[in-house]
Amino acid sequence: MGLYDIPAVIDFILLKTGQDCLSYIGHSMGTTMFYAMMSLRPEFNRKIAGQISLAPIAYVSRMTSIVRYLSPVSAELEVLLKYFTNGEILSHTPLVNTALKLTCDPYIVHPGLCQYIMGLLFGSDPLQMKKSVLSAFMGHNPAGVSFRVLVHYGQLIKSRKFRQYDYGKVNSDRYNATEPPEYNISAVSTKVALFYSTNDALSVEQDVKDFYPRLPNPIGLFRVNYSTFNHLDFIVAKDARPLLYEDLLDVLAAFDSGDTLDVTNRKSVIPAMISMSTSERTEN
Repeated sequence: MGLYDIPAVIDFILLKTGQDCLSYIGHSMGTTMFYAMMSLRPEFNRKIAGQISLAPIAYVSRMTSIVRYLSPVSAELEVLLKYFTNGEILSHTPLVNTALKLTCDPYIVHPGLCQYIMGLLFGSDPLQMKKSVLSAFMGHNPAGVSFRVLVHYGQLIKSRKFRQYDYGKVNSDRYNATEPPEYNISAVSTKVALFYSTNDALSVEQDVKDFYPRLPNPIGLFRVNYSTFNHLDFIVAKDARPLLYEDLLDVLAAFDSGDTLDVTNRKSVIPAMISMSTSERTEN
């Protein structure tokens, strides 16, 4: 997706709007795809005014979500999914729909069961998700994904590195090496701002902090000032606007104007690391 899909979407948007560049906001896997794209297609840096990563997923060695249990069996999982699927998993098939009803339909089971499962996956925060929003969310998710994406995340957890897909014995043909290469984060020259939370079971605070200094042009690392804010809250929390979005809009405005972002003057989020502006980096 980072090599073909996202570049195609960006080119389509720029073609239709007549703009030279755009701002990119990614959440979760949307951030992974962005970093992969910039590593493999660095020419797209000139097409991105700036990027905002919400709950970024690159380094995942400290993940606490139950998803981490995919790691030890990622190779076996690839074999099984290749055999039993047509390449896509977690789409709204009758089997998946039945499973969702048995776990998250309030007319069938106690709503606490669904919240519990969501907590194991993303981090527990029942107060920020309205029941109506949960129903709408589950009506559209999961929306289907290539089984290789799931396997790839399992590989990232196991290897403790942000690297390309491990094809095993075929690596020598794909990469001219026995191990897959790491994504070249030094190629991400556009401005990047990262937003994270301390209760995120997938994008863990220390993993994000370890990744941040690797970026060539980071403009701020911000923590959401709400102790139970989880991975899904970035897109569904009832208080997302005052807790996150107002500051996010300020970052977008800085991208658009070209001004240096005053990372210390935030409405709600808390600066975790303050970076020098691009001009300051050049001068020093």
